Amino acid sequence: MKTGKKASERKSGSLNLLSATALVLFVGLVAATGYVAWDYISDPRNQPVRSVEIKGEFRYLDRVNLQKVVAKVIDGGFFSTDIHQVRDAVLELPWVEDVSIRRVWPNKLLIQVRERTAIARWGDDALLSDKGQAFHPLKPATQKLKLHLYGRDEDAVEVLAFYRQVEGYLEVIGDQVERAGMDPRREWRIELTSGMEIVLGNRFPEQRLRRFLKVYQVIGRDDMHPVRVDLRYEQGFAVDWNRVDGKRQEGET
Repeated sequence: MKTGKKASERKSGSLNLLSATALVLFVGLVAATGYVAWDYISDPRNQPVRSVEIKGEFRYLDRVNLQKVVAKVIDGGFFSTDIHQVRDAVLELPWVEDVSIRRVWPNKLLIQVRERTAIARWGDDALLSDKGQAFHPLKPATQKLKLHLYGRDEDAVEVLAFYRQVEGYLEVIGDQVERAGMDPRREWRIELTSGMEIVLGNRFPEQRLRRFLKVYQVIGRDDMHPVRVDLRYEQGFAVDWNRVDGKRQEGET
């Protein structure tokens, strides 16, 4: 009985060893097959990217230039091309706001590009997008934008929000912002299309502007036009007028 039991155990052990060996061989075969397959499809000569389609509505972006930028960074085949590297290269173009890329079988890259919308000149040589992003196009002089905003680049979103807020307030006097932003002392200033400059300071600028607009009709006269208003006073403001005869006059309210 004991001899039979030992023989059975030896047989079982042999079967387990064979099973383990077979499993190892199978895993090795799968890994080797996978390596060979990946080596094949990752070789650009075997599965190249043959087509790049760029979609989007462009006013300032050049499709031909976009194609060239993409072509320079494609460093592999259909499967091995680094999509993130391609996206980063396209995003470096000043007029590009966002990019999405996907592979289309068997050999095409489909690239969707969203162009920035510029709403104002920014600082000395940049533009500002409708998302509050300052950017530097190669030919900013070609942009015929009347609105001029300024400040530090990191404050661009705040400056844009401020402009949109005060633009609504100015509707009551029929005027518009021509230039606005924060000076180096971080004081808010506005210049209107009528030629009037409004100095708001760095504390409660919107509140001060609303207070001024309530009395605007009082200070405007037929023979005198306000050209500069300083609202940095706690209980009033100072006004410089231009008289119809061209002489300048100062006053406080």
